[in-house]
Amino acid sequence: MKRAQKVGTEKMPSAAVSLWRVGVHEWGCNGVAIKTAHSFLLFDYCYHPRGELPADSDRGILGGGDKIVPGEIADLDVTVFVTHAHADHYDPAVKGFAGRISKLRFVIPQSMKAEFCESGVVERTIAMRRADAWTDVGEMKVWPFLCEEGAEGCCYLVDVGGIVIAYSNGCYDGGSFSSDTEGESFLQRLQGLLGKRCIDIACLGCGPAYVFPRAVAPRLTVPVHFAIGEDPPLCSVLGWESGSVPLETGQEHKYRR
Repeated sequence: MKRAQKVGTEKMPSAAVSLWRVGVHEWGCNGVAIKTAHSFLLFDYCYHPRGELPADSDRGILGGGDKIVPGEIADLDVTVFVTHAHADHYDPAVKGFAGRISKLRFVIPQSMKAEFCESGVVERTIAMRRADAWTDVGEMKVWPFLCEEGAEGCCYLVDVGGIVIAYSNGCYDGGSFSSDTEGESFLQRLQGLLGKRCIDIACLGCGPAYVFPRAVAPRLTVPVHFAIGEDPPLCSVLGWESGSVPLETGQEHKYRR
């Protein structure tokens, strides 16, 4: 009899990405940037002071700085993900990237659709709502979660080049489900999407961290929504055996599966 294989233990093609915690706000470092060979994913762009974009002459994260400089990523396929409209997660200035990056799209919760439509970037915007299957976004696949009707934002599961990223950054209160049945339903949908794969990188905020049970523990966790130096030991709290990376703002970490 063939021995059953645990979730996420099958061999996958080798792939590598670079990741950074980005954003500067008095309430913590809440954003993450992830670069693959051809793509650049930016989650929850927010810098202080808000409303200003770096000049292309500034030193960006690809050059060892701590800013997202459009000129550095202009040749990549860039996707900006927004979880919700709180001031420590979203800076409207990010829409200015549209005039400086040709291959650019915004992935936002349905609750923010009106704002992006009024800003003249509607043709570059994909508004997410609850779904039971992957949505094709360029060469990626995206599944929005925790975005039930009436929710102010959503979280994202992203498959980019075979690397699976979960970004769950404090966009709903409580961090737990209203019932065991709701939690079990979420887990079933998540495992159905993952199949035999695991989550490679999970960027987890203070509340939603424990919606991911041990059964789908990621290979790497990146704590966000906390001030630098106050990152919690997420892996030990959740009983995961994976590593945790409490990066300084702008510090690069290379992940290879």
